[in-house]
Amino acid sequence: IVVVGTAAARDAFEDYQRYTSDKRANALKVKIVNPSGVIETIESKDVHVGDILYLEKGAEIPADCMIVSTALEDGACFVETANLDGETNLKPKLSKDALHKRFGTPQSIAGFSGTVVCDPPGVSMHKWIGKIACPELSELSADMDNFLLRGCIIRNVDWVMGVTVYTGVDTRLFRNLIKAPPKVSRLDQKLNKLILV
Repeated sequence: IVVVGTAAARDAFEDYQRYTSDKRANALKVKIVNPSGVIETIESKDVHVGDILYLEKGAEIPADCMIVSTALEDGACFVETANLDGETNLKPKLSKDALHKRFGTPQSIAGFSGTVVCDPPGVSMHKWIGKIACPELSELSADMDNFLLRGCIIRNVDWVMGVTVYTGVDTRLFRNLIKAPPKVSRLDQKLNKLILV
């Protein structure tokens, strides 16, 4: 009874740690550009597909998004992917030139309307194909060079604006999580057999 009770208490403690970790992740503060062009702060659990994220230098990306514009003249930005693949070297990303020129400030993106058509949520961290269409511009194709993954960190640029494409369980990061196999010691295995008998 003592061993079974101890195992149950350990499992309950691990479940509670997962719960608090999820709660902390959902409460992270994220900046978005609202429809009137004003930057406002919301919790990451309130980010929806289609929201325009305003990501500042050093910010962790809360959802998969397509780059609309950056603070640099050429529309470039750099991301650190250490949370995804352990690599600390910076990866260059680029907004589509027409988008960057048309929507270069949070105020210019006010009232932005358009459609992003892309792959359904998947697991590939290296492949994404999409296109964006908006009344002001002709249809533009996009790929991984124009796409930011959840969990990456913005570096070497003051800000990046991106349209949210996947959130929550649909993000590439979440779809690549592997549930850890349960850790069961030999003693627990023998006890389980004895309890069943």
